[in-house]
Amino acid sequence: MAIEFPCPKCGSTLRVADHTVGRVRCGECRNAIPVPKLALPPEPETPTDWDRVEVSRATREMIREKEEPAKSNKILLLSLAGFVAVCVLGLGALLASRLANTPAEWRVYNSPGGGFSVDLPAAPVPDVAKKLGLPDAPGLVAEGTALRRGHYVVIWGPIQQRWRTDEQIIEDSHQGSLASGKATNVVKGEPFAVSGFLARDLELTMSDGTSGLIRAVVADSRLYILAVGGRGVDPRGEEVQRFLSSFKITDQNLIEVGKVKEKERQREAERLKQYQARRAEEERERAVRDAAWNENERKRREDSDKMLAEHKLAQEKARLAAAATNAAFIIPPTGITAPDPTTLPDLKVYISFDKEDRGTTPIWPKGEAMLPGLAVTRPGLRGNAAYLGSRTEGIRFPIELLPTTAVNGSITAAGWVKVQRDWGVEIIRLLGTRRDRALFSTGLQRSRYHLPLHAFAQLNTNRGKDWKAFPGESVPGTISAKCPEEEAWHHVAVSRDVKSRNQATLYLDGELVAAYEVEPGAQQSVLELAVGLPVHSPLLPPQSFGTEEPQKSPLVAIDEVCVFDRALAAHEIRYLAGKTKSPTPANDLAVRLGFHASLRHLAGVAFDVERKTMWAVSAVDTYWDSSSRNGTVRAASPQLIRYSYPDFKPTGVWSLPVQTFNQDTYHGVASAPLLDLKNNRLFVTMNYGTGPPTEIQREADWKGPFYRFDLDELSDAPKGLASLKPAAQMKGSGSASFDDAVVSPDGQWLYYIDTSAGKKGVAVCRVGVDLASPENVESPGWVAWDTKLWLTPDGKTLRAVKPERGNSSFPEERIRILDIDTATWKGVAVREASGIKWNTSKTFPPTAVHPDGRTFVGGRAGILEITATAPMTTRLRPVSLPPISFLRISADGRYLFAAEADGKQNRLFVLDVRPNASQLGALATLDGEQGKFLGGPFTVAPDGKFVVFRSGLIVRLDEGADLLKVDPKK
Repeated sequence: MAIEFPCPKCGSTLRVADHTVGRVRCGECRNAIPVPKLALPPEPETPTDWDRVEVSRATREMIREKEEPAKSNKILLLSLAGFVAVCVLGLGALLASRLANTPAEWRVYNSPGGGFSVDLPAAPVPDVAKKLGLPDAPGLVAEGTALRRGHYVVIWGPIQQRWRTDEQIIEDSHQGSLASGKATNVVKGEPFAVSGFLARDLELTMSDGTSGLIRAVVADSRLYILAVGGRGVDPRGEEVQRFLSSFKITDQNLIEVGKVKEKERQREAERLKQYQARRAEEERERAVRDAAWNENERKRREDSDKMLAEHKLAQEKARLAAAATNAAFIIPPTGITAPDPTTLPDLKVYISFDKEDRGTTPIWPKGEAMLPGLAVTRPGLRGNAAYLGSRTEGIRFPIELLPTTAVNGSITAAGWVKVQRDWGVEIIRLLGTRRDRALFSTGLQRSRYHLPLHAFAQLNTNRGKDWKAFPGESVPGTISAKCPEEEAWHHVAVSRDVKSRNQATLYLDGELVAAYEVEPGAQQSVLELAVGLPVHSPLLPPQSFGTEEPQKSPLVAIDEVCVFDRALAAHEIRYLAGKTKSPTPANDLAVRLGFHASLRHLAGVAFDVERKTMWAVSAVDTYWDSSSRNGTVRAASPQLIRYSYPDFKPTGVWSLPVQTFNQDTYHGVASAPLLDLKNNRLFVTMNYGTGPPTEIQREADWKGPFYRFDLDELSDAPKGLASLKPAAQMKGSGSASFDDAVVSPDGQWLYYIDTSAGKKGVAVCRVGVDLASPENVESPGWVAWDTKLWLTPDGKTLRAVKPERGNSSFPEERIRILDIDTATWKGVAVREASGIKWNTSKTFPPTAVHPDGRTFVGGRAGILEITATAPMTTRLRPVSLPPISFLRISADGRYLFAAEADGKQNRLFVLDVRPNASQLGALATLDGEQGKFLGGPFTVAPDGKFVVFRSGLIVRLDEGADLLKVDPKK
């Protein structure tokens, strides 16, 4: 506790430690005042500058150093200061008496090791510590002189206990001066700064009449004690003041620390000034507030009754509004027809909520379900529907009613749902032994990742990272699609097909909105089955329900819940959604695929239907896949083979050209043929380089120069194997590589993709029928690799379609479409379509272009149909394809064929791609069999009747009258 008392001369307040005795000197008027023995505890005051002085960085670092558990640096300071007071002011007078009449000769003294300078009135006395009788303390040095019974000494040394504050160190040194008990009068000065460091004076008068002054300076890690005194020495005399005021620190390190402390002291002083000004302003503001508070309190009391009345009125309005919303929510729908699902086969569970008897509702074909306490039945689509509040735990019924395929087999779950505010509902939910996620569920909800309302389906699957690549999905095993209209009845259905395909398909209001290939998850037992589980979005706060409790408000509704033991067809789900009046397909194509014949391995074929001919180029040194690679060496040239169409009988064989170099014969490898129907010409590329055999499940390479053959010059009935001579050959392109090529309808131009020029941004090229002087079309940023070409039927627009992988900027894959005006040979526009992850491997997805310009891209998520006109639109076809697969469209635009190429037994799909097609899925499928190499690249006959694979396998498509006949395969 400190002692505070006023100065009787100037009125300033002095503050000293509670153990201080004697006199202290006022910092304002320098008046010596006796310290009272007892003073009242002072009020808390604003800290002074020196209370905020921090230990410097050097001092803090020295604190961390190990030091001996000090016997006590405080005791050392006390004893040292005591000896200084006794020796300098007492015993040292014997030494000074011999110099009583010596005049002062002032000089600047620079300490050799103490880092200070001071003015001395006489020459420095060597070994002044011993002559004064100062104690021998380790690390402490005394330097100074004596003049006329007075001593001028600077004692310095390191500070051991650096954790003590500067004020504490000075106080310890002053207490040491008083420890001898010989001081009869003590005056302590106020703190001040020396070279930026804290300093304080202590004026002493000893019992023998000697007097002096001790100044302590704490310079970071070093303590300086300036002692001046002796008989006849006036502590306030000119010589003493000159000695003290001339002292300054010259140690550069200490000077820098002093500057920092001086700046800090100035900042602290400024902060103190601001604080005091702020306090004064706060006092003024407080007075204003106090005056205003009384007035406001009066007005508040007057307004209180009015506000209460308005609150009650608003609450009543909110209650009425909520009641109106709830009443509107249960109004029977108009314009929606929900059919009777019992007319469809394989229906296992059906709950209509039409009847209620003492809290239960019947289940078709048998059993009943208990309605929870907060569920009510109100008007729905066919009779009544179940309306549920927020705390409803769902409607549970025995799991024995479920089909055995509910976990991983083929199944369809469907129902009508309606939600309001920020809620969703699960139509059906199956929980298994792993309770972290549902085995199977579907419904409408606002999820953590989709604030808009979404239809969703969650499935038991082993797939993990592939699901994260599906558009908009972050939860493995979940597919979803945005629901356009809220607070209306919607039909949601999910179909999982594991018999013909491991694929899950999500339907919203009868329309296919999402599909994905699945892998059955781990087999689990169904522990719980629930219908109608309300779900609240975790990102949205619950909305006000007025005075009605939210759990009692009808937030979600369900009706017509169905579970089938199979995957329903698209037209059946449309029937359940009220989009059609019959569950049987109307005006849909009926087709069948079957094996027809098998030819030799081919590089490719081209059809000439008018001449009833198919031209084929044979493949040499080929194999089915890597497991059947034979490693044979190319020993024969490819052949051009003419077949009759549609019976596929050979009518002629010609050997394609060979090359001779250094008397060695080189047999080339030909590409698929391109046919100029108008002029009866054929184009192929020929590669005469060496290389390994090629795989029939992959596209034939387009390498080497283009050759043109005029087919009219060939004999109608060649005898044996004739040699075929080219009519023209592209020059200077022996090592060129091409991605795709097409011939103009008039036969005047050959368009192709030059992959060797892709890095330059030159990808699409053309050349005349003479194969001389090719031209490039400049398209900055267009890369050649994996680009497909398509010509409009009139030949006026050439389209280049290029799939691109995603990157850090565009994580989803996209399709880029470049249109070129063939008349001006200028790029017209580049358009993009994105939003789907087609494949997870490094291969590019298969691509095909419809005669009307629609582009189709296939992958695991299905086949994306892109309408390239502005604005671009997309539609998903539920046919999942592996990373390596192929798409082709018949010339009449009716059929899209999709073939897999990943395995030994692949699958061929056929889809209806007419503009008004109602069936988006596969019309028919065909699986490969032992010895029948189905899959890989293929060509479709212009009339869509036959598909010819590179393996030589021919697949027939039956429709109309042919469909009524017995399948020849069987």
